[in-house]
Amino acid sequence: MSPEDDTTAPVTLPDGRRFDPHRPRSAGPLDAAELAFCRENAIPLAYDPAQIGWVVADATDDVDLLHDAPELPGEDADRRSEPGDLRFRPWNASDAALFVRLLDDPEIWRHLPEPYPDPLSESLARELIELSNSAGHHEVRAVEAGGETVGQVRLTHDPATGRRDEAEISYWLGRSYWGRGIGARMVARFTAQCFRADPQLRAIVARVHRDNPASARILEKAGYRREGPVPDDPDILLFRRGPDSGTGG
Repeated sequence: MSPEDDTTAPVTLPDGRRFDPHRPRSAGPLDAAELAFCRENAIPLAYDPAQIGWVVADATDDVDLLHDAPELPGEDADRRSEPGDLRFRPWNASDAALFVRLLDDPEIWRHLPEPYPDPLSESLARELIELSNSAGHHEVRAVEAGGETVGQVRLTHDPATGRRDEAEISYWLGRSYWGRGIGARMVARFTAQCFRADPQLRAIVARVHRDNPASARILEKAGYRREGPVPDDPDILLFRRGPDSGTGG
């Protein structure tokens, strides 16, 4: 076999990214381009129910599945240990200092829709935590990985319409946790949990600034499909996922 035919070595995909077909399972599910490469080159695949997506069948299994039991809707499910040592929980008032340490960072706020409250004080953090637990139109959860709180996920329903069949996901990670594969895993897990908890929910959407490719890749690895710019703002890209296929249907 020539080096060009060796599909076990890292390759360059058509979009210019380097891809290792035999990266560890913790790197997350394959995105559309990676999946296409594997299928074109007859690389065996396996569906990963913990991460809600396809992985290479012989990838090194470094994801802990000891807690991979089905969750039930509600708070008990939020407090369970998640596969890969991920856990979702409500924020508590006692988290204010931790909240500030994670979120008082202009690089995180650069692509958030709200302006950066420089500096983010503990009193404001407590107000944000209280709002996250009191409003009825959203579900906000702190994310723990390896026993450390690393960021947040949020599912929001439009309070103006009261629609239950579609919601929007948003998320952030503390900067010290970027680049570890946590983002795609937490989005995939939270997405699956939201669909299981609400049978009326048929689609989850996300909005990402076009200058934030890392966030777009998180969504694509978590099974979301890029739909293109939103009609009223060409700088914002819309992504969509459905409960089963990941295609929004």
